[in-house]
Amino acid sequence: MKKAIIIHPEGNTFNNPTLKCVVDLLRENNIDIVLRYNKSLASMPKMDGVGLFPYNRFEQKIRSLLFGDKPKKLFINIYYFFDSLRYAFGYDLIIGVDQKGLIESSAISSFINIPCVFFSFEIMFEAEVGKKIKEIERFFARNVRCWFVQDKVRQSCLIEENNLLKSNSTILPLASSGIGRFNDKRLRDDIEGIAIDKKVAIMIGSIADWTMAKDI
Repeated sequence: MKKAIIIHPEGNTFNNPTLKCVVDLLRENNIDIVLRYNKSLASMPKMDGVGLFPYNRFEQKIRSLLFGDKPKKLFINIYYFFDSLRYAFGYDLIIGVDQKGLIESSAISSFINIPCVFFSFEIMFEAEVGKKIKEIERFFARNVRCWFVQDKVRQSCLIEENNLLKSNSTILPLASSGIGRFNDKRLRDDIEGIAIDKKVAIMIGSIADWTMAKDI
């Protein structure tokens, strides 16, 4: 039985339709999965063949120091050299999601020599995160066997920001599998008082100020 580990430190894998489809695809091909993630208020649903491996408090503390204001490649390498020992046997593929998932999965991959795949859903630009962490991200991006991004614009940005190869990339829009179809009945049809010529905006996810929810 083959086995893959998905490292998604920033959130709940099952809140992302593309990642959920990746999990389903791997399971359909009889590949067991382990999910590495930060605990959050959103609970991880149980699923046959999917193991849950959240960071404990000590690991979260160490990682917050590693990726803090003054990240150092040497310290990250040392930490993941020892951390990779727990992954040394039994894994055939490692999947990293977004910036920290890329760094973590790539570092582990380099020590235990298993292929590393990168999924990008959020691009961290050097102008916003700083030169030091971006240099570390670029260094570890060299180990990526292939990578997935939503569209050509983001593809170009990642090639420029992370020095990734276009030949290793695949355009994969953020969506569930299959062809989308309009339902005959809409959510707005259950809400009284909305004229047919009015538009409705639905906010899904955070309503913090940075989402501009108040502006909408």
